[in-house]
Amino acid sequence: NEGFVLDGRCYGSVARFVNHSNTPNLHIQNVLLAESHDCRACRLALYATEDIPPMTELTYFYSEDYMAQLVQRGILMGVRKLGSR
Repeated sequence: NEGFVLDGRCYGSVARFVNHSNTPNLHIQNVLLAESHDCRACRLALYATEDIPPMTELTYFYSEDYMAQLVQRGILMGVRKLGSR
């Protein structure tokens, strides 16, 4: 089971600029389209987990698997040194 990967480098909406956080203010939910109940053709929706004041950075938790891959590649340590959440 390889699952799906989101990659906003080439395509996507403004949501591709939403960053990772261990304390996110959004959560992600799969939404099936009315015309198709195929989970491979779903949309991803971001929902607020709390009231978010204006000009607050929007964040969600990418996933345990994604974070483990960053640690494995040695990338996560570099991200933390740059001050990312």
